[in-house]
Amino acid sequence: MKTTRLLILLTCMLASAPLFSQSLDLKNFNYHKADSIANFYSGKDKVFKNTEELADTLTANLSTDHEKFRVLFKWVCNNITYSFAGKGYDAKKALKTRKAVCAGYSDLLNDLCYHANLWCKTISGYTKAAPEELDVEFKDANHAWNAVKLNNRWYLVDATWAAGYFDHKLQRFNRNFNNYYFFTDSVNFNRQHFPDTASKYFQRREQYIELPDFNLQPFYYFTFFENGMDNEFPKNKNLSYTCTEDFCFSFTSSKPITSVIAQLNAKSGDVVSSFPYKVEKDGNKYTLTGRFDYVGNYYLYIFINGWGAMVYNLKVSDI
Repeated sequence: MKTTRLLILLTCMLASAPLFSQSLDLKNFNYHKADSIANFYSGKDKVFKNTEELADTLTANLSTDHEKFRVLFKWVCNNITYSFAGKGYDAKKALKTRKAVCAGYSDLLNDLCYHANLWCKTISGYTKAAPEELDVEFKDANHAWNAVKLNNRWYLVDATWAAGYFDHKLQRFNRNFNNYYFFTDSVNFNRQHFPDTASKYFQRREQYIELPDFNLQPFYYFTFFENGMDNEFPKNKNLSYTCTEDFCFSFTSSKPITSVIAQLNAKSGDVVSSFPYKVEKDGNKYTLTGRFDYVGNYYLYIFINGWGAMVYNLKVSDI
């Protein structure tokens, strides 16, 4: 009888193991150990002859695949600076110079994962990195990121965007680690990233869309996703109104919002902030209504709690 009970218990434990691994929250796992190792080996004084040596050094004292991936990802973000000169398309050059474009970030991460026996892929595709790119109709891929398979599930990451942000006016990279782009929710990730045809599996959407559909999306800032927002209307980036026509925007947010500000930036560079509108709140839904007083072509910014959330193209005419 005891033997039978023991066998039943062991069977239940084995059966439940895959369920436990699938339910493990890798996004919010405590990566203190992995991050500490990445930080310890960061800096230009830490020299590695190749990616194999670097991967072996970083992962030597880690036992789980998700921690191994985290230390590799964090090291890349800590040590590689974005190259506005357009240099650093591959892992070897990125490691040597500590500078790279997005392709260099993704290739370096991919190569490190190879030496750590992790299943990682580089994905090429399209992104909107700045509001000014609302005026661009993408035809050629302009960005690269990664997908890694852990516990039989694919996770999406963007080491370039996680490493910091770009001051486009000063053409300067500001290092500031952003954990949002590590194991990002696939639905939100693909509102900013559109994989090319060869990697369309990684769209991870309920319904596959084409590049023209992605082009028509507004520009989203990180704040939009951080607040759990969804723009109910309008969905299209291109807006057209007359000075006598009322506009209506609506969006939802899963987090409290203390202020909503709409601002027009003329495409000539001037800022026009004084146009009449009001904000109404109904539960977690917010609605902006009003009129645009000034004829012209603008970028319409929506700020949430003092931070940019989304941007549209706007044309205002007399009639």
